[in-house]
Order: sequence, then C-alpha cells, then structure tokens
Amino acid sequence: MAGLPTPILNKSTIQYIEYRRKLILNAVSTYLPGLPMPPRVNAVSNAYSILRYLADQSIPKGVTEIARETNISASSSYNILKTLVELNLVAFQKDTKGYELGIGIFELARNGMTNRALLALAQPVLAKLAEQHSCQASLWELFDNSRVLVAIGQTSAIARLNVDIGTTFPIGAGSAGRIVMAEHMHNHARLKEAFDAVDWGGEFTFEEYVADVKKAAKNGFSIDRDKFFRGITTISTAFADQTTGRRYCLTIVFLSALHDRKSLASIGKKLKEATQGLVKATSHTLPQT
Repeated sequence: MAGLPTPILNKSTIQYIEYRRKLILNAVSTYLPGLPMPPRVNAVSNAYSILRYLADQSIPKGVTEIARETNISASSSYNILKTLVELNLVAFQKDTKGYELGIGIFELARNGMTNRALLALAQPVLAKLAEQHSCQASLWELFDNSRVLVAIGQTSAIARLNVDIGTTFPIGAGSAGRIVMAEHMHNHARLKEAFDAVDWGGEFTFEEYVADVKKAAKNGFSIDRDKFFRGITTISTAFADQTTGRRYCLTIVFLSALHDRKSLASIGKKLKEATQGLVKATSHTLPQT
C-alpha cells in the first residue's frame, strides 16, 4: 500500500473518494498480480471527470465550459450532468444555468468516512442539544489538518444558524480547534501551525489561543465567542470512536446574543456530559463501517 497519497479534505470530499479508488486498485494489483484489469467504462470515467472538475470550482459552471475543460463532448456532458442531477450528486442552479456538486456527493463520502453506528447514535444527541440550547449541534470528523461536518441537529427556532454537511474548516479553527489542540498543548510548533492556518481577522493573538487551549485541556470543552466568526459562539468537545479509532468533535453553534457569557460554562459542561454518554454508547456497539 506504500506510495498512496494521504486523503486531503480541505478542498473537497471528492478527493477522499479518489483516495479510496486508488487504494482498491493498489490492493488488486498487489494481491492479484496475474488478474487482468477490466477495461475502463467511458461513461463512468466521464462522470468522474466531471465530478472532479466541479469539485475544484468555486462557482457553478455551464455545460459548454464543463465540456471544454473535461474534453468531453457537449452532448455527453449534458446527458451525464442530467443523470447526476437526478441522483442528487450534482445540483443545477436555474438562475445561472450552472452546475455544482450536490449534497448527495457529501452524503456519499460521509458514509464512507464515518462509522454508521456512530451516526445513528449521534443523531438523537445532536437533536436534543439543538433544541435545549437553540443552536445547531454538529458532529465533525477530524483529520490531520482539517475537519469535516458529517452530521447535524437543528433547532426549530426562527433565529438560527446553518452549516451544511460536507463543510470543511482548518483543524485549528474555532472552539473545536482549541479542544483538538489540547493534546498538543506542549508542542509550540504544532500550535503555531494550527493557529497560522486560520484567518482570525487580526484581533486574536497566538498567546490568547494558547491560553484557550490550556483552558480547554483543563475543562474538557472549549469556547469561541466572536473570535472565528463575529457574532457567533461555538462550544466544542472532542472524542475518539471506541470501535474504529476515528476522531471527532461535537460542536454547538449559536448567535452570541442568545446566551450571555455567564451561561457558556454551564452549556459546556452539559455538552461534555452528552459527549461522555455518546462515547459510552459507542463502546457497546459493534462497528458497522
């Protein structure tokens, strides 16, 4: 398996699918060297090329541009895009007549990345947290330099925030970054690397960041109030799935005006308790990856 690239998720979860594809091909060639590789199916290859192209774009793209950039005929591109839209892997924007990745691609990648048993157990916990604190509660999977949103619980309140599944942030960002970096509390270089990878708007210093990391290590949860996003507060905990070893963080996010500063520690303790309950539940559940 040597020589495979490490999956990078800070651009798009489609890169994780590419990583898994290469992993499978490598395994086949290593353990079954005499087995001839099957011929490539052009329709599948073309669909993948289009998905990969859209994954690298910041705005929706039209059929003509997609066909030109992927070297696929316009008619084939249109038919492939139409099918991908029906499968919810691509979204069509009527106002711009452009195509972009759909939520289905993130759900597909999420199921490949995250223990399904954990998702089933986490969902009611997220929903309860969201209603209790008028917030969005979220489960993020952690990687070396980034984290990916894999599940959410949403409040029914009118004033609420929404972050979509598949969203990625630098590993050191927000309250999640502080609690995750707590395990590197004595590694100055690692903390500095994580801090510098985030745009803090110039009003938050590295010294303050380190102090927050130390506080997170002591409390078992971390708080970001108006630092990563002005007007928004997040509180996070971190844990490892006992069945797979994968690392996650639980984060609740709400408008800062909804809760005063005095209540944040109490909310953090409740989040910590919810996390401990989730960890206990997963330790008694067989892995279903």
